This record gives sequence, structure tokens and C-alpha cells, in this order.
Amino acid sequence: MLRPPRSARVLALFAPLLALVASCSSDDGRKPPRLVVLYASCSLNKDYLAPYDSSVRFTPNFARFAEEAVVFERHVTEAGQSGISFASLFSGVQAYSHGAYRHPVRLGEHLHMVTEVFAGAGYETFFWSGQRMGSVELNYGQGVPPGNAWQRSPKDKDTYTANDAQFRAILDKLEADPDYRAFVLINLTLSHSPYHLYATKDVMADFIRRFPDEMTVDLDTYERMIELYADNRLPLQWNFRETVETLGLSEDEVDVLAACLDVTYRACIWKLDEYFGRWLDSIEASGQLDDSLIAFTSDHGEILRRENAWYQWTHGLQLAPEVLDVAFLLRGPAAGVRPQRYGEVTRSVDVLPTMAGLCGIGLPEDAPIEGTNLAPALRGAAPPPRQLAYSHTTTLGPDLLATFADWKPVIERNPTEDVLWNQVRVRDRDMVFKWLQTSPQDWNFVAYDLAKDPGETRDVFDASNPAHVRMGELLRDYKELLTRGYLDPITSPRMPTREEELEVLKGLGYVGD
Repeated sequence: MLRPPRSARVLALFAPLLALVASCSSDDGRKPPRLVVLYASCSLNKDYLAPYDSSVRFTPNFARFAEEAVVFERHVTEAGQSGISFASLFSGVQAYSHGAYRHPVRLGEHLHMVTEVFAGAGYETFFWSGQRMGSVELNYGQGVPPGNAWQRSPKDKDTYTANDAQFRAILDKLEADPDYRAFVLINLTLSHSPYHLYATKDVMADFIRRFPDEMTVDLDTYERMIELYADNRLPLQWNFRETVETLGLSEDEVDVLAACLDVTYRACIWKLDEYFGRWLDSIEASGQLDDSLIAFTSDHGEILRRENAWYQWTHGLQLAPEVLDVAFLLRGPAAGVRPQRYGEVTRSVDVLPTMAGLCGIGLPEDAPIEGTNLAPALRGAAPPPRQLAYSHTTTLGPDLLATFADWKPVIERNPTEDVLWNQVRVRDRDMVFKWLQTSPQDWNFVAYDLAKDPGETRDVFDASNPAHVRMGELLRDYKELLTRGYLDPITSPRMPTREEELEVLKGLGYVGD
């Protein structure tokens, strides 16, 4: 049977359950925000932020920001790996169009990146790149002038506040020139495993002093467990049950290890909150805060310890809600955005067209943006659209295949680089449907109601329910799009050299020296 062209099939895939969305007019009478920032953190579990869990006390700056922002409650990223997720976030299209199916991948010049969209509208663009999988060198800041792009490393954590001379110069220019406009793209890593490299001993001591109730074990036990984790991090993540048996850990000891890693991760998020707060303070002190549009989000979330998760203390290669359902906060009084809780499903590909729409920027006609402009809904001019959010697992390159070769939980689901092994997921409000490989030969559909079962313990897929069957059909179409995009000569992955790939993978501890 003949299949429609990919552009038509993308539209058909996303059409079910979509409400009509009005486009944002560029002549709505508002003066565009002069400072626009897309600030994206890596490996951030949204449940560790006060806007998503009111019991959290260690993120006061995010709580303060959220009071004046839109809190998106069902925001979904494309994948649990940074390269894929940042590519979707920065380009407004998914993998079958941007070509990133694993990391590291160099993005092609056929994309219209968010930096280019704002540069074309008269904004001077900047990129603080602190995540090597979505970096300047891999073309994730396409269109940013070379002198305005900086590669950061975890050792440069103080620059994550953006309070250095480079950002100060932007604020000074905004103050001196009323016609000047700047767009700043920030991606960074402060909460990626191994967590203790970010929550160092000094950070942990300060965190425990300020929040003593967060530490539930004695210091000697904590240090012993962190040392055990440091020595066995990758096998604990990717081959958990067998590694626990090999190490001779009891269930009680596993619980203690989980508690130690949880408090370490909390300290990482607390530090991120501190840097974010100092950065906001610098904008407010310059008088630019209310004339700014600031979006905060994450490439993906993080699994901590959950018994039925495929992998522990990590993010990639699984379709867990903690990994795919991420934070998204948007503050923009100058753009007509009022504080609110936004309850419909939104996606990382919606961020670019929404920020452009809020600034009155029309997207280029040849820009294949697949995301939705949510500006009318945020301004109350249209109802929030009901959307489907598609996500997938990722492939492994040759070095990671070699690293994981002895770990059955990974290699049985990812035996080759072939994208045919990718698992797929779609979210419709609180219902999640997945097409998973349940054995080397078998694939099955499963469904979970996250409102009733956030830990995904009860499969409610009903093959006699036409709505469930329809979701299965959509997942098959989505997987076919992923496969076709992988083979497309325009969007096929641009691989770095072997030496470049090893350098990037070592930078985040995926492979050893």
C-alpha cells in the first residue's frame, strides 16, 4: 500500500485529539520582550522542585519564580538522552526530522534552530553551552556568532549563574540602549550522575547544615555508600539486580544506598536552585526582569530508585515518567503571560514556536516546525489545545554497545545500533501508552493511568477498547516515522569522529579512560 509523504504523515500522526490552535499575530500591539532566555538544565527530576511538590523546601528560588510564571504540569520531552532531547527543544522538531537518535550527534544545517529564529528577528544571540551532548561544537547553537558562544564545564559552575562579565555586558547594553534585544540560550549539567561530583563534600556539608532533616543516615554510612556507588556506578545503573547480588548487598543496604543517593541528588538540585536564584537576582537588579521572557526546562528527568524501573539512578534507554515528564516554567509579563497552572499536555517541540509567538516572531515559511504555538492559550485568547506527546528510547553507538555488552538488561533491548529496537510511548493527558519489547521476539502494547498509578505498576491496556487500539496504531506509525527518518539522507545522523565521540562520552562518565 502506498504511504503518504512524511510531512503529511506527521500531520496525521499529531492530528488526533488536537484542538484548533490560533496563530500568534506579530502585530498585536505589544512591544516584544527585550531579553529572552531559554534556560535548560540536564537530568532534572521535576518532583524535586517546589513548583511540582509543595513539600520541597530546598528550592526557594524556583518557588519564587513559579509564583509569577506558568507552571506546565504535563510537559513531555522526546527522549531520555540529552542529545536527542536538546535537539528537539532547540529545533522544534522531533528525531525523524532533526536526525539525532543517539549521542553524540552533530546536527545538520537543514534545521532552523531557536537561535536562528531570534537572530532573524533582530535579537543578538548568545549560547552558554554546559552539556557536551548538546553543545556548540555539535552545532546545537547554530547561527550564534562565534564570539557569543562559550563552552562551559562542570568546573565552571560559578558561570552557571550567568553573573560573569559576559552576561553583565548584556544587561549593561540592555540598560544603555532601549532598542537593543538579546536572546540567551543556556544548557548545563549540575545533577547528572555521578551525583557526588556535583554535590561535593563541601556542598553536602552546607546542604545538611541548612536542611538537617534531609539526611537520614550517619555520616560514616553515607561516605561508605557513596564510595561503593563511585566504584560501581555504571553496573548499578544498568545491571542493577545482578550487581547487587555480586556485591552481596541486602535489601536493607540497598535502601540505605538509595537514601544516600537521593539526598546527594537533592543537594545537586539545591545548588542549581541557588545558581538560578543568583542569576535571576542579577536580571532583577538591572531592572530588566519584567521586560524579559524566561523559560526554564530540562532535557529529560532522572530515575532515582524505583523497583520496577528498567534502570536505576539514570535516565536513558527507558520510557519512565520520571524521565520523560519534565519541568517547564515560563515567566513573561511583558509578553502578556499571566501566572497559571497549565494542565494540558505540552511537548519540548512546543517551546520554540511558543517563545517566538510570545515575542511576535513569525516562523520562516521553510521552517519545518512541528511544535504548537501556545501563545494564544497562555494569553487567554484560545482554549489550551489537547495534544498527544510522543517519545522514544534511543540507540547506542559502538562504544556504548561495547561498554554495556555484559549487561543483559541493556543489551537484550539494544543489541545493535538499529533504530528498529527503539521502544515508543505516547501521552494523552494522564494516560500513557507504550509499545515495548517484552522479549527478544515479542513486542506488546501497555497502558498506564498516571493519575491513579504514577509508578506504572498496573497495565490497563485493553485490546477490546477501540481508543486503546487506535493509540497502538499511532505508536506503530510513529515508530515507522522514526525508522524512515533514520534512513533519510537529509536527516540521517551526522556522527562525530571516533576520537570526538570518545571525548564527549568520557566527559559525562559513560566510558572510562
